[in-house]
Amino acid sequence: MILYWQKVQISNFADFIEENAKHTWNRKILEFQQFVYNYLNSSNDDSNLFLQHQIASLERYKELLLFSYIARNRTEQVQFLLNEQASPESRLLNNATPLYVAAQLGGVNIVKLLIEHKANTEAFRDNKATALITASYQGFTEIVELLLRS
Repeated sequence: MILYWQKVQISNFADFIEENAKHTWNRKILEFQQFVYNYLNSSNDDSNLFLQHQIASLERYKELLLFSYIARNRTEQVQFLLNEQASPESRLLNNATPLYVAAQLGGVNIVKLLIEHKANTEAFRDNKATALITASYQGFTEIVELLLRS
């Protein structure tokens, strides 16, 4: 089971990620807007490569925000990011998916959202645990039932 100090660590990490991701997200959007303006005025292969890099960078920050909002159980923000095409299949370094993290932390409404957005319920992280296994271990019976029905 997740101990209190682990929840504090997760919350502190989520605060850090959220604050840095918001700042970086705003900066990246401004950089991207400036780039698009420049790109429209002169197109070449270097610009195309840079454009692809900028889009990939924005997508990664969207994924970091998704994990941050899941860790803080912010259902509305998770819904917004999923509607903005944040991937429910993104991964952390330990291969944990958004569904795994939500199941581990007991976020019933977020688990529902992720299932609605076609999250892979059988994906596993590095330790071979799935969202179902971790929800079961944590004693989150409502999440276990949701995952079994999906």
